[in-house]
Amino acid sequence: MSEKCKQHIIRECKRKFLEKNKNKNKKITKELTLDEVMSNIIETGGTINDFIKVYFGEDYDIEDETEEECKKRRDIEDMFIRKKREFRIKI
Repeated sequence: MSEKCKQHIIRECKRKFLEKNKNKNKKITKELTLDEVMSNIIETGGTINDFIKVYFGEDYDIEDETEEECKKRRDIEDMFIRKKREFRIKI
């Protein structure tokens, strides 16, 4: 079995686990650091929108945020994008 195939199987298992436990997801993310949350989402093939939903919560509304909250969210989004690029380079 090739390394690429193994990585695909691992990502699918993680994705299925997260999908199965999505109601518990909020509790899990509160216990993880920002970096760990990003890594988990990137490794499972998630997008920036998936990250926003997980980190800020399903009911987070971008339109209701203040300037400070918007700046914080954008900074975190930039971090996510950089981390995702680094992950692609490693693969």
